[in-house]
Amino acid sequence: MQVSIDKAGQQQPAAGEQPLEEVDEGKEYLDARFIGSTEACHKLFGFKMHTRYPAVYQLEVHTPNGQTVTLRPGDLQRCAGTEPPSRLEGWFKLNTSAVGLDTNSTSYLYHEIPEHYSWDASERTWVPRTKNVREPTVGRMWYVHPNGEDKERYFLRLLLTIRPGMKSWEDCRTVDSRTYATFKEACDAST
Repeated sequence: MQVSIDKAGQQQPAAGEQPLEEVDEGKEYLDARFIGSTEACHKLFGFKMHTRYPAVYQLEVHTPNGQTVTLRPGDLQRCAGTEPPSRLEGWFKLNTSAVGLDTNSTSYLYHEIPEHYSWDASERTWVPRTKNVREPTVGRMWYVHPNGEDKERYFLRLLLTIRPGMKSWEDCRTVDSRTYATFKEACDAST
């Protein structure tokens, strides 16, 4: 088969030959894939193939001044020394502001907060849920390995699962009106 190229850069078949067919490899792949009986029934009945239910909030677990900060190019100068509060620090702020108000935020553990409050990313605060109040929401704290290099974070995570309504880092280390030097000591005193 001979192919000639015209002035516009398009391939043209030689005289007397069939024109070239365009091949859509993506479409051929999708047309050739196997659909099992379960997927076929889901499609026939119009069910959603993929859902994210219930909604899951990723809750950071970090020590003081140990939060993860993501910067875009050019943000370093503008944000130097002013890290935005994390969800954990927002939980402290929520519990602090709830002291005189009629709210139950101080009765919730850290991982229970997303069931009753939504994280407002622009304001970096927890606000009472108004949308989808009946839809379940799960709070999932980051996993921290007990034998990892940052054991204080592991003990902080343990404290967050047993003590509701903490208002500050110092409050996390305080058990029975006694403030301990480390989260490990506070965790040992809590048991």
